[in-house]
Amino acid sequence: MDDRIYRKVEIDVWEASDFRALSRPKPNAQTLWLWLLSCPRTVAIPGVIKGRLSAMAGDLEWPLRSFRKCLDEIVAAGMAEVDEAAGLVVLTRALLVDGKPRPTARPRTKNTAKAWGDAYIKLPSCALLDSLTARLRTFFDQIGGEIANVFAERVGWSKVGVSVPPPVECGTHHGTQGSGIRDQGSPDPLSRAREAMGPLVDHAIDRLNAARRKVDPTASPIPLIADQPCRELLDHLRPIDAGERMAVLDRAIDVMLATLDARRDPVGEYRMAMLSGEKAWARWRDGTVAGARGRDGPAGRATGRAPPARIDSTDEIDPTTIRPRPRA
Repeated sequence: MDDRIYRKVEIDVWEASDFRALSRPKPNAQTLWLWLLSCPRTVAIPGVIKGRLSAMAGDLEWPLRSFRKCLDEIVAAGMAEVDEAAGLVVLTRALLVDGKPRPTARPRTKNTAKAWGDAYIKLPSCALLDSLTARLRTFFDQIGGEIANVFAERVGWSKVGVSVPPPVECGTHHGTQGSGIRDQGSPDPLSRAREAMGPLVDHAIDRLNAARRKVDPTASPIPLIADQPCRELLDHLRPIDAGERMAVLDRAIDVMLATLDARRDPVGEYRMAMLSGEKAWARWRDGTVAGARGRDGPAGRATGRAPPARIDSTDEIDPTTIRPRPRA
């Protein structure tokens, strides 16, 4: 049982006229830390702050140089991580303490979990978001239950479980770990396969959802996983050496996304079935990409297709032409 004592603080205290009229401290890391915990730029997920550093410095009416110095002190202490280009700050121990969910951070209701999900899908894509995603997966895997699955459904993850299985020797992508597999010990073949390769499937879902947000920032992520597409993807990955599965999967997804982007396909095409279909998978896996399609009317039907261009694994994809760039 956790015996920590805490208090709730309204975020608009920082903008209240009577508070702002009080005497101000000089720029210092302690005040900045308290501001990061409770400022109006926080989102529903604890410890996540969105905004450019210049804007944050302006909120506090601090010189940008002083603000950076204080923030650097917090980062050096291991208390926060920053992606300045993306405009994202994450407090490292807001969700997990010694690998366990912080008791005061747990969402208490389904509506709170939905609000977390809505905040998550609006965060900018960057390496820091990948790191946050890994923390959120560990957080929700450990708390489990219906509230955890509400968040998972909101952001388009497969359902989370109550524990994290041993890591699969299949590599990682930008530091993001899979969410773990549910139904441990189930006799169902699909569940047994997920026990070994579920993080790969979760990784594919996350990448497709990120691509959906890029195509249409207003589109709500959907749970892209379904039994049949999941089963097909696992069947494709099973014969591949464990150490090579992640690289093969990422390569296939890269080719698929480049193709859909060049064809200007609608956001609805960014789904698991498009990745795992038998003929489509062979095309993505082997790096064979068809030329851009012509379009006929609002339905967007193809009027023609250029001969496929073979892309070797060492070639670099140019999504504007979907042809291999010449080697240097």
